[in-house]
Formats: sequence, C-alpha cells, structure tokens
Amino acid sequence: RILYQREGHTKSPTRIRFHGSKGQYVLSAGLDSSLRAFSIFSERLNRNLGVASYNRKVFKKKGVRKDPKRMKPIIDFTAETNREKEWDGIAACHRGLNLVTTWSFDTCKMGRHKLLHKRFTAEYNVVALCVCLSCCGNFVIIGYNTGHVDRYNIQSGIHRA
Repeated sequence: RILYQREGHTKSPTRIRFHGSKGQYVLSAGLDSSLRAFSIFSERLNRNLGVASYNRKVFKKKGVRKDPKRMKPIIDFTAETNREKEWDGIAACHRGLNLVTTWSFDTCKMGRHKLLHKRFTAEYNVVALCVCLSCCGNFVIIGYNTGHVDRYNIQSGIHRA
C-alpha cells in the first residue's frame, strides 16, 4: 500500500501562478490537461485538482484506462480566493476551444460549469484566449479571438453581459 507519493505533471506546465490569501500555493496547469496546487511550505499539502474532461462519468467506469473525453490543455487560468468556499473560484481557457471551464480549489475538482455563449455554438473558429475573475469572486470575464468580451456569473454559469 502506498502511504505517500510525490507527483507532478506528466507533461510540461503551461501556466503557473500563486494562489491563496498569502500566496501559500502555486497553481499550475500542464499539457496533460491537469490542474495542480503545490504548497510552498510542505509537500504533504500538495493537491491534484484533476484532469479536464467533457464527461467524467465515462472515465470513472470500470475498465477504462484512458479518458476518451479528455479536454485539450489549459493555456490560461485565473483564480480568486474571496468566495472559494461557496462556489468555484478558478476559471480556465483550453487550447483551441471556445468554452471555459470552472474549477473548485476547496473541493479539489473540476466544477460543473462550462461557460459558452449561444452565439458561439455553431462557430468552430472562435477560441477563448484569456480569462479573468472579478476581485469579488462573482464574475468571470472571457476574451475571444473575435474581439468579443463576455461576463458570466461563476456561481450559476449564466451569461450577464
């Protein structure tokens, strides 16, 4: 039985930033489509927030080794600590995709919202390039390669502006 194991990304990281009220964690996204949190104080506090997937239920079925619904790597993410106990506090853009995923640092998993406006469902050349969370932790602002900027409520996933 493994009691303790050191782990990191299986492929190189794409984005790294400090997280926490005092910057005690380093969030990192990698080419393996995973999001991880590394503690600057102790390795025992490291967390794996999981792998980005379209449908986690298929992956959790018995006998499936590789996730067939794995999303593309995370290229940009943002995090805010103000409301992370109540709802998701991390939002991430994926390479070549027009949707943005939400993540929860508190529960260490991918959130239930995949933010995508209705006008982009039929267009395949639209890509979400950058993402930002408001300092209050309620809104996600997404910038697209078409010049559109959208604001979503991160708690409900509803488009606001």
